[in-house]
Amino acid sequence: MRSGYGSRGMAIASALAALGFSIGGQAAEGAQLDPCTAISPGSLSAYAQVVAAAHKWAAADASANGTSGRYAVAATNSRDQLKAAYDRTLSAIADLRKSGPSVTTAAEAGTIKEHIRYILQLGPQAAHWAIISEVYHDSPDARKAFEGSIEVLKRGNELYAETSRCYMNGL
Repeated sequence: MRSGYGSRGMAIASALAALGFSIGGQAAEGAQLDPCTAISPGSLSAYAQVVAAAHKWAAADASANGTSGRYAVAATNSRDQLKAAYDRTLSAIADLRKSGPSVTTAAEAGTIKEHIRYILQLGPQAAHWAIISEVYHDSPDARKAFEGSIEVLKRGNELYAETSRCYMNGL
């Protein structure tokens, strides 16, 4: 059966499905998956862990370089952007939990999509400031914060796609 992904893409889609994500709303066997099933408090909590990990490294960099570093504001800006992303992720989880454990509706997906869109605006800023901090401070923590910020963007884009598909399919 042809899904448009190829064997490597099918393996990636299967791995993401196991994590609560789907690609293009299609199952590996070509059957349509409901993109709304990829959006749950669990999948958002997994995303929050990704954001928290990036924030942890940015906070460590800010502790080491955010006061007396050669470009101290870079370390604190990266930390602050990731903190805002983490807080917004928690807000998304809280909004989704308001309606109970049922499958996410299109209207709920629209709300979560906007949370994710905001987080996706913070990610490049956090990555930028982590880069600057790493360059000025030769900070391994800043480099890890950068890599974490990139992971926030990757996973956030996946969630944004699924929330958008759920929203479009249901309204």
